[in-house]
Amino acid sequence: MGTPNADGLIAGIIATPFGTALGSGFNGNFGRLGTSAQSSVNQFDGNAGTTGRIIRFANTIQYTTPNFSGFTATGAYAFGNDNGTAANPASGSLGGNTNIYSSLSLKYNNGPINAMYVYTKVAAGSNGAPGIFGVVAATPTTGSLATAAAVVLPANTDVTFNQLSGNYTFGPATVYAGFSNTKQSSAVPLEDSSSWNIAGQYSVTPSIKLQGNYLVRNSNVAGVAKASVLGLGAEYAFSKRTNAYFRYEGINTDSIGAVASITQTTWAVGLKHAF
Repeated sequence: MGTPNADGLIAGIIATPFGTALGSGFNGNFGRLGTSAQSSVNQFDGNAGTTGRIIRFANTIQYTTPNFSGFTATGAYAFGNDNGTAANPASGSLGGNTNIYSSLSLKYNNGPINAMYVYTKVAAGSNGAPGIFGVVAATPTTGSLATAAAVVLPANTDVTFNQLSGNYTFGPATVYAGFSNTKQSSAVPLEDSSSWNIAGQYSVTPSIKLQGNYLVRNSNVAGVAKASVLGLGAEYAFSKRTNAYFRYEGINTDSIGAVASITQTTWAVGLKHAF
């Protein structure tokens, strides 16, 4: 019991050589599991002001089975609180409400194969929890989008996430793949999306690694365009604990209706040392 890393985070790390960093589709620039970076698991849990990334949840009870020839299963549950009423819905002040978080996962890690499936559900009670992407508290059953702090899920609805990811290493190369879908249960869903990616990493020498990832996200929510991410990277290891890295991330969003297509490019160069 405590605040362990969520299995959805681990599944994200397994699917790309970039983990959840720039180029992965899980960072602050792109929301792989939803229609924006503010609409993933953490945000739907009802912690106003948090990002949409899957990281961890407070007050979680978690159990992981012993390892059976590479197979492990994990179940996790975090209790919710829906006792507060919407005293100030414009600011997300809802008596400290949080939604119920639960997840089940199956993982296989043996030899060159590393694969994982995760099912996650976040459910709201009779009173909503605050968030910065959700439905306005005055109309909690309509599913209308709002970017201001409001109710993150309509009362008595839920959002589910399915993630399947894996990688396989052969010689100096590792190939990665992942799939996800997200569905919210309102009559007019806040989220109804899916994504897939393919990626690779190749060790040119023991000190030099080249990396790439291509991800596509599709949405069935009205007015939300198809989007993609291309991530490229290189690393040079000076020692076991110090390496230099280069990252490129290109995000493309298709045009939809009167809204033109959007291209966003980010570059990063850095030096990393592990203590």
